[in-house]
Amino acid sequence: MVQKVIILILILLINCQAIYSQELSCEFNGSPNNYACRLTIVNPNGFNNFTQINGTHSPGMSNEHVVRVDRSFSGSITSNIPSIICDTFINTAQIDLSFIEIVKIHEYSFKSCIHLTWLNVNGNNITEIDENSFIANNKLEFLDIRINELTTLPENIFASQQNLVRLRLEHTLIADLPENIFAPLQQMTFLGLEGNLIKELNVKWFENFKNLTTLSLGYNRIEEIPSNAFHSLNTLVRLYLSLNKISELTTEAFKNFVNLEELWLGDNKLDDLPLDFFNSMNNLKVLDLSSNKFSNLRAEWFKPLSNLEGLLLINNKISELSADIFTSLVNIEYLSLAMNKIEDLPENIFSSLHKLEFIRLDENKLKVIDSNWFGILPNLTIMTVTSNKIDAFDEKFIDNTGILFLDMTGNICADLDISDHTETRQIMRDALRTCIENFENLNPGCVSGNLDERVCTIEDEILHQHELITELQEDVKELRKLVEELMNCSCIKN
Repeated sequence: MVQKVIILILILLINCQAIYSQELSCEFNGSPNNYACRLTIVNPNGFNNFTQINGTHSPGMSNEHVVRVDRSFSGSITSNIPSIICDTFINTAQIDLSFIEIVKIHEYSFKSCIHLTWLNVNGNNITEIDENSFIANNKLEFLDIRINELTTLPENIFASQQNLVRLRLEHTLIADLPENIFAPLQQMTFLGLEGNLIKELNVKWFENFKNLTTLSLGYNRIEEIPSNAFHSLNTLVRLYLSLNKISELTTEAFKNFVNLEELWLGDNKLDDLPLDFFNSMNNLKVLDLSSNKFSNLRAEWFKPLSNLEGLLLINNKISELSADIFTSLVNIEYLSLAMNKIEDLPENIFSSLHKLEFIRLDENKLKVIDSNWFGILPNLTIMTVTSNKIDAFDEKFIDNTGILFLDMTGNICADLDISDHTETRQIMRDALRTCIENFENLNPGCVSGNLDERVCTIEDEILHQHELITELQEDVKELRKLVEELMNCSCIKN
């Protein structure tokens, strides 16, 4: 009997301590039109038994004037969202409860927040959201549930969210979702699903979007894009598919992207594309094909892309490029061919890119910088060619471009970066003097890909051998002369 009493007392003490450790208070601030509660919540056990929110209002203000609730930056922790927050601040339009260790969103959490338009619960530990958690929030326009531990969501969780414009579900543990989960969200412009565990795309997910402009599917485990997955997304402007496991793409899957401006396909397993893959993407401005397995680029890919402004081809297996590969990219401003296997470039490969401002050729196998690659490009102000094998630099490049920043770090003839020499190009020339002199001494036939390296190497070796023979002949003449002098010496005659 005594033991039971002791246990009961301990339980009561624990409960009293838990209740005592609870706190829910506001620091009120802001103008009448933006009156806010800076919420401190200490509720690690997830109780929903609060009877009031402590705090002193500004003069003339009350709970009805609060339109924004932001969690305090320090000291707040709760495993749930007590219903008293929305019961107290019934007119609130914005709630930020990010990074306070919430585990579950209950049906009661936002039931009284009928004017809510903006909700942020990212950076918590949420593993479950009740199906009716947002049923009363039909004015919601922005919902951020990023960086949580969700594996899926109930099918009807967004049934009342016809006004939702932005939905962020990035970096959770979602592997699959019900096929009709996004059906009510016809006003959506942004859907973020990046950084999840999705392997397969359900074609039903995207069927009802009428205004979607941004779709983020990067950093998942997607291996294939179904041919009809994106057919209804003709309003899409930005598509992120980087950091997946895609090895093949079809023209059919991308044919309706007439408004697409950004396509991010980096860090996949692509080694080729259909010749007509970009035919419908005349408005494309940014294309990322970095960190794939491309060894050959096709001029046909780029012909429809006259509006392209940025092209990223970093970290592929490119060793050769045709002279006409970029001819159609008349609006390109940024071009990166860094981290490939390029040893030489054909004459005039960049000469049609009159709007080019920044080019990256870092970490290739270039041995020379030849002005004939570039032609006259007054807008080209930045070039980085770090970690190549450059031992010669054509001085004409300085005169024919608007170069202000040149990074030559990690090369043979120069290991430096040069920037902002608008007043005098002589400083740049002086810094590259060895490189320029080396270029002037190059065999012209071995510049700009006029001859392949093997032929140039043989010709250079022949020239070297000829120089050695000439030197040897001079040495022989000197030796003969010395012998003649010795023969005429009186000591030899005697």
